[in-house]
Amino acid sequence: MSLISTASFNSPFAETFVFRLLTTGFGMVFIVFAIIFIGYLIGKINIKGVALGSAGVFVSALAFGILFGAIHDRIVFTVATDIAPYYREVNIISWVTVNERTGLVEATPMRVFRTFGLAMFIGGIGLIAGPTFFRNFKKKFGSYVAMGLATTTVAAVIAIVLIASNAIKSPAMATGLLMGALSTTPGLSAAQDVFSDYEAIVATANGVAYPLGVLGVVLFVQLVPKILKKNMDVERKKLTDSLASSPVDKKEEQTSQLEQSQDSSKSITIDNSEMLSEPIPKKKLITIDKLGLFVVASVIIVGMLFGSLSFQAGATVIALGTTGGVLLTGLIVGHFGKIGRISLKVPEKTSFVIRELGLIIFLATVGFEGGLNFLSVVADYPLLFLYGGIITLAPMIVAFLIGRYAFKLDVLNNLGSVTGGMTSTPALGALIYTAKTEDVGHAYAATYPIALFSLIFVPQIIALIF
Repeated sequence: MSLISTASFNSPFAETFVFRLLTTGFGMVFIVFAIIFIGYLIGKINIKGVALGSAGVFVSALAFGILFGAIHDRIVFTVATDIAPYYREVNIISWVTVNERTGLVEATPMRVFRTFGLAMFIGGIGLIAGPTFFRNFKKKFGSYVAMGLATTTVAAVIAIVLIASNAIKSPAMATGLLMGALSTTPGLSAAQDVFSDYEAIVATANGVAYPLGVLGVVLFVQLVPKILKKNMDVERKKLTDSLASSPVDKKEEQTSQLEQSQDSSKSITIDNSEMLSEPIPKKKLITIDKLGLFVVASVIIVGMLFGSLSFQAGATVIALGTTGGVLLTGLIVGHFGKIGRISLKVPEKTSFVIRELGLIIFLATVGFEGGLNFLSVVADYPLLFLYGGIITLAPMIVAFLIGRYAFKLDVLNNLGSVTGGMTSTPALGALIYTAKTEDVGHAYAATYPIALFSLIFVPQIIALIF
């Protein structure tokens, strides 16, 4: 029975608005911004110092997804056919459909928004972190590698134990669950490639674990500083100091300046009979646009092309994808800041806006898709939901303890590495909100590629074992 039909409306305006609201294009844009509007209100709710911030958009999107998953095939219009007086009912939410192969409800057209938001967010992070990223990576290389590999290893071991103990009988289901718990899209693609005959099982398990995988890390990065009773002002200073030049660097810089000064004095003494010529002014860099949107677009274009490059490793195709490609491109552009006389500098305000806008669009779309099948899947597989929670929580704890006790990382650097190891874009947004500094993006950017590459091999390892 339909929820809406033409007979339900008393005015042409109401009928037209609802029809446009639920059809492709207008409807998707309206829903995305409605999710963002309500999500920010949810994110402002503060319970004993813990607030979701931008991640409130994910909760809002999850609720919208659950609603549309329940009613997508029940909102119809009764329209006249060519042969009067016969009528037929038409489902007008054309962008929410059922995948005949997997049986899952999907909003495929909305994935364009997801890629758009992800590219903007990651591009912004790369440009912000780029100027100091490589120096910081060199100083803490060992910790980033260890934490990234530890996260993947712990998650994989739990999945293997679940399969070996028959808690989960299907390797494909366990692998999909793992990828959802770590909220990794490239990992999901790798799992579906390896278990190509069981794509529906992989997708279903991923859908069970993904929402908790996102919210679990978001809450973790906010609760840990409070549990440890950390002062955020003090921790921000520690993070800033760790990213600044070391005493050796500063000494070398001062020595270089002193030598230059001495050289200048010598040249004046030796040739005091000649008039000193005016120093040749450096040519100004060419700025394409003051807002820096040209640079942002360049980073995304090059990054997506770079991320599309792939190579074969056994049965697995390895590629950086949009996230890895745009992130590395943004870091490189942010580090060098120019090509020849063309400036690649982006104003901080532009980077912040691009980063935040990209994040909330990404959260709105992934949350919506996660909600479409959430209730039905959790009802069918309640224990999978529990197992997914374990796979989300255990790697975070292990990685954080390694960072704290083995490498003595300050809490913000540590949590930044945890979000990178979990490949969690929403968690990075939550950590930036909590720490009130973009500098946490350095640790995320350093750990993310390591975790990503190792995760891509996990499905193949599980397939070989079982």
